[in-house]
Amino acid sequence: MLRAKPILLLALALVLGTSACFPWDREAPATTITRTVERGNADSASVQVRMGAGRLDVSGGASTLLDTEFI
Repeated sequence: MLRAKPILLLALALVLGTSACFPWDREAPATTITRTVERGNADSASVQVRMGAGRLDVSGGASTLLDTEFI
């Protein structure tokens, strides 16, 4: 029984060591979605944005009511 313990520890070390060599944290490729809403007769717009995480950049100056790009 005492002889099996070092063999098990060596096997565990090998498994953990080789698993560290693989890139488990690969990111999915980014997808870009664009949306445009024409102004029509609207004078203003109300927008609600819900985000769990990430970065949000908002700026004005679009010639349409809404011109967006989601990445």
